[in-house]
Parts: sequence; C-alpha cells; structure tokens
Amino acid sequence: MHGLVALDKDCQVLRPAILWNDQRSMLQCQRIHEVVGGIPRLMELTNNQMLPGYTGGKILWMREQEPKLYKRTRLFLNPKDYIRYVLTGEFATEVSDASGTGLFDVRQRQWCDQLLTLKG
Repeated sequence: MHGLVALDKDCQVLRPAILWNDQRSMLQCQRIHEVVGGIPRLMELTNNQMLPGYTGGKILWMREQEPKLYKRTRLFLNPKDYIRYVLTGEFATEVSDASGTGLFDVRQRQWCDQLLTLKG
C-alpha cells in the first residue's frame, strides 16, 4: 500500500502514517513535475507520474510542513513495509510498492538517483 511512515534513528514512528488516499501533497507533486521538466521527462526517469497518493510527494510535503520531524527522520517506509519490519525486523519492499513511491525507475528496477537528490 502506498503511503508514508517516518521512522527516527531508533526506528520509532515519528508521526501518524499518511495513507495513499491522502491528497495533501498535490502541490508538491506538481512542483516535482515542473522541476524535472514535465510529465514526459518524469516518465522517462521512472515510467510513472508523481501522484499525490505516492510517497515521493508526501516526503516533500513533510519536509515543508513538518521540518522538525523531517530532520529527525532516518527512514521513510510504505505502511505495509513498516508492518513487515515490525514482524520480521527487516527493512524491505517490493517492486510494485517501490514503483508507488514515484522515486523508482520501473524499467531499470532501481531507485532513481536523479529524483532522490532533487532540489526544489
């Protein structure tokens, strides 16, 4: 499931999860589209648009709206991956959920460094 769970250095949850159906990151997603050069360029990078339900926009929203919590964040997980961590002690995701972050290059099956280091 797409969304955002923020963990601190001790792997403690910093805030309530933001789920996929929360649209608060609409403006951040639009800005990501603009900064990378539009939807066609984002499609080249990830084979995805940045949708408000995706984690990437939610991370940017948290950076802007909750800067103190953002600075304390060590890891961002999807809600399902957080449950996996609690049950197994392992951090992992799968390609379909990684794709739903908007930060994953689906074709290359790897994280998109250009988006992970994006300024703006």
